[in-house]
Amino acid sequence: MAQQPPNRPPEGWPPQQQPTQPPPGWGQPPQQGPPQWGPPGQQSQGWGPPPQRPRRRSRVFMWVILVVNILFLILMIAIFNISSSCAGKVGDELSACQAGEGIGKGILFFGLLFVWALVDVILGVIFLVTRRN
Repeated sequence: MAQQPPNRPPEGWPPQQQPTQPPPGWGQPPQQGPPQWGPPGQQSQGWGPPPQRPRRRSRVFMWVILVVNILFLILMIAIFNISSSCAGKVGDELSACQAGEGIGKGILFFGLLFVWALVDVILGVIFLVTRRN
């Protein structure tokens, strides 16, 4: 025969709860008087200046990224200002030279654009990893 659970809880159930006391200072009005700054034990009495703001960090890496981008922009502009070496050619030679020059400048432009994007991604990741926030 299986044992049946009792119809009522055992004596002493639920256990008696001990009254809890709030931590000291709770439920009391706030202290009147000037605020105190600083760690406990070193608090100054009376009004005083607020804590000093931390010194502003230099943003050297941000300037490095800016200079690298300006250099790449100058290189991109310089690609289109490369002088033509098609002087003195006529007819089919001139058109072939101009076509080759255009193709070469396009390859150089997109190659430099790819390198620029790659360098910017690398510098951006380094910037995000090394900042202090």
